[in-house]
Amino acid sequence: MTAHIAPIRGSPSEIRGSQEQLDALLNYRNFDAYSAREQLAMRYADAIMWNPDDADQGMWQELRAELTEPELVEPGCQRAQSGERLSSSGHAR
Repeated sequence: MTAHIAPIRGSPSEIRGSQEQLDALLNYRNFDAYSAREQLAMRYADAIMWNPDDADQGMWQELRAELTEPELVEPGCQRAQSGERLSSSGHAR
């Protein structure tokens, strides 16, 4: 991705962006505007959302070195809330 695209940051309720910015967010691993710390947080969010086995000991070592405990808890809480919304809407798997 090109570096001239400003990365999207903020909570889900605050996010507003162009299609190009949204594409960059979805492809964060290939987008150098996000810091290594931000990419680690997004990898963790991906793991707890889609494949918990990806949150292995190596990832946990990286997470503990880079993030505070509240920063580690927040994605799990967001995941639980989104799961509840999906479940109550009938869209859960």
